[in-house]
Parts: sequence; C-alpha cells; structure tokens
Amino acid sequence: METIAAIATPRGIGALGIARLSGGKAVEIADKFFKSKPSLIDAKPWQALLGRIQDTEQEGRGDAETRRRGDAVPVSPCPRVPVSFLDWAVAIKYAAPKSYTGEDCVEIISHGSAVILGKILALAITHGARQALPGEFTQRAYLNGKIDLLQAEAVCGLIRASSERAARLEAEILCGKLSRRLRLIADALAGAAAMTDALIDHPDEADIGAGFDPEELQINLENIEKSLVEIERTFSGSKKIKEGLRVAIVGAVNAGKSSLLNALLAKDRAIVSPEPGTTRDTIEELLEIDGYLIKLVDTAGWRDAGSAAETIGLERAQQAVRNADLLLWVKDGALRPRPYDGRLSRLIAANAKPYLAVWNKSDLEEFAISPNGAAAPLGELAVSALNGDGIAALKERLKNYWESQAPQNAEVSVTEERQIGLIHCGLGDIKRARENAARGQWELTSLELRHALGDLHLILGEGSVGDEILASIFSKFCIGK
Repeated sequence: METIAAIATPRGIGALGIARLSGGKAVEIADKFFKSKPSLIDAKPWQALLGRIQDTEQEGRGDAETRRRGDAVPVSPCPRVPVSFLDWAVAIKYAAPKSYTGEDCVEIISHGSAVILGKILALAITHGARQALPGEFTQRAYLNGKIDLLQAEAVCGLIRASSERAARLEAEILCGKLSRRLRLIADALAGAAAMTDALIDHPDEADIGAGFDPEELQINLENIEKSLVEIERTFSGSKKIKEGLRVAIVGAVNAGKSSLLNALLAKDRAIVSPEPGTTRDTIEELLEIDGYLIKLVDTAGWRDAGSAAETIGLERAQQAVRNADLLLWVKDGALRPRPYDGRLSRLIAANAKPYLAVWNKSDLEEFAISPNGAAAPLGELAVSALNGDGIAALKERLKNYWESQAPQNAEVSVTEERQIGLIHCGLGDIKRARENAARGQWELTSLELRHALGDLHLILGEGSVGDEILASIFSKFCIGK
C-alpha cells in the first residue's frame, strides 16, 4: 500500500502536535526531514528519538540562490543549527506488524503550531507520502487484521464520545467484548447450519439421519435467537448514553424556564427578560452529571400566541414534548392562579410523558407549592433559578432518573445503526429458519441459517465487505485517525 501521512491532532494551537505516517516507506520518508542520532532508519523501533525537523527543500532553494549571486552560503546565527531548521521534535518508529495499522509507522511529536505541523505534512508528501483519507489509519488497522469492524467503529465512537459513560461503552467494544459474544453466536449458527447441511448432502445415510434431532436444532436456534434479542435490546439504551437523555423544559410564560436552563448549565445560555414570550425557539444544550449525558431543551412559554412567530414557537414546544424522554414542568410558585396549567397538563398526558414538577421562585415571600390536579409522576421540587437553591437537588433527581433508565447489567451493548440493522436481519433469518425446520424444509433452513451467519460476519467485518460499506464507516472519522 501507499505510504500515507496526516496530522493526528486537532486544528488550532497547542503545546504539542502529532503528525503520523504509515506504510512501507514511512521510515524512509520521515528520515529525509527528521534528523537525529541515530537516524530513524538505524534506530531500533519503539523508542523515542529527539531530533530536528529540517526543511531540506528550503535549504536547497536558499543555497542555489546564494550561489547564483556568487555569495557565500548563509549560516544560521547558531553555527550548529542549519538555516533549514524548523523545530525540535520527538519521533517514534514502529515496525510492522507491531503498530496501530500493522504497517511500519512513524509518529512525529512537535510543538503544536499549525504552521509547523502543516510543514511536516507537506515535507512528508514532497518526499513520497500521500495525504491520508478520513479514518484511513484505522481502516488499514482493520484490513491488516489488527481490529475487526466493530472495534473500528468503536474507535470513532470513542473519539466522538460526549460523556464518560459513552466513552466507557465504546471502550468495552474496542476491547472486544461485543465481538467475542457475536463470534460465539456465529459459531453456534455455523454448527446448526453444518447439521442441516449434513442431512441434505447425505439423505440416504442412516447414521447421519439417526444422529439428527430436529428438536435439538429448534432448541439451539431458540437459544441463538434469545442471545441476539438480548443484544438487540441494548441499542435504545446505548443510543441514549451516546446522544444524551432528552429533557424538555416546559411551562407557562415567565415561569423561569430559561433561567432554570442557565442555572443548570451554570452559564447565561438563554436570554432572560421579565417581558413575556422572550423565548420563541427551542434551545438545546448538553449537560453532563457524573458521567450521564443530558440534552436540555428550553422551549417557548405556554400562552395564547400573540404573533405568527410565537405560534411557530409553541408548535416547536409541542414537538419538543413529543420527542422528549423526560419533562421538567416549570411552575411559578409565586403566581396564583396559573391559567395555562390545564392546557399543559392535557398536552403532557396526551403524549404519556414522565415529568418532574419544578416549582420555581422559592426565593420570593409569596412562594408556595400549590398543585392543582394529578400528582407529578416523578414528584415535586422547589428551586430558585435566581439564587441556585434546589439546583443541586434537581441535578441529583435527573441523575437518578437517568440511572433508572440506563441499561442494567448488560453484558455487551450495540451502539451503531449499521450493527442493529444487521442484527434485525439476522433475527428475521433465524425466525424463518425455525419455521422451515418445523416443516422439514431443510434446504430452506440451511439457506436462512447461512444468511444469518453472513449478517453476523458483516457486523464483524469478516469475509467480503463491500467498498461502499467501508467508505460509509470510515468517512465518519477525522483525518489522521
């Protein structure tokens, strides 16, 4: 394969930055502009080398120009450092197959200047490397057998994780837990398929027929199906862990919804004004509480719309209620009566959404919790969005609810739409295989079992995986990973 190169650290300014190369000529190319003793070529792998990044191209141009004018070749202010010097750096050489990609690799750690890193990449390309595509280093790790496709997807998930729990979920997959579980299921499917194939291929051999037990096959397929269903059921919880529990903040105008959003986030995210109807659109922000990710959605205050824009805002508030996993119904504890509570109550009941009643403005003398109607499913809580009273207790309530909804004691979890789609296909294949086996249609049984086995192999990336599937997966990666 061609030698590829890329900047592996995010764009911007930082203390350190990393450029990496991978491929058969990675060491040879890097040695042309990274100068150290011993050289990269002569050094043993897996050790850090301190050296200089030298712009040999610039050095050559400078020398040629001075010779053309008849001048002496310039020297740097420090006689030990050539004019082509760019930066001090550390390089690590990795020898195949003991590297991330399974190929010869070099990682160069320089100061985190976008200019320096860009120049290192340009030098690598000048001397024969190619700019890496998004995710190409991880794709090579997969193609070279260092990881399977599940683990490759987990690398991307780990990079994009927005919470500690999401990161731990992807780390478990990266360590191979889900892969091992699916391979056990695939082995059981292969055994069931071999059993039916033997019966098909040798219908007249009495010893094979006598050793075949249709009831045992049905039991095996039922166990396989149960195992896949257990994995399938983890997807919705895993998706919430990755994307966050969706919590909509609803209530009448001037109840303090935007103030509550700001208090939970500990920053002024939403505009707060005593003028009713300040919030016209939904505002979404992420909040992490002890590793649990929550997506807060602030909505327009409930009242009779006074303009077209306010009508649209209320429609979006209703949509936010429909899409939410949990509602925070903010009520003005200093206001009586509350004319819009009835409408909100009917909207929440129509969508069967769990909610916590949050009584705001506990800092006012006239504050009182005065429920009218059915009790809030998740209870009542007094807060002051103005001075922060009760906000810690509210966060604890949110965390406790999240914990109650999170997957419990799941041995493995599936996290990607591609994976769950193939599991659905596999379950359909197994169901049809069981139906065909019950009718004694062994050829069709074997065919469906092979389809199910193929679905699992596609999840793992084993066998023939189309280029379009790989392109879809690895295009989600950043360049340099």
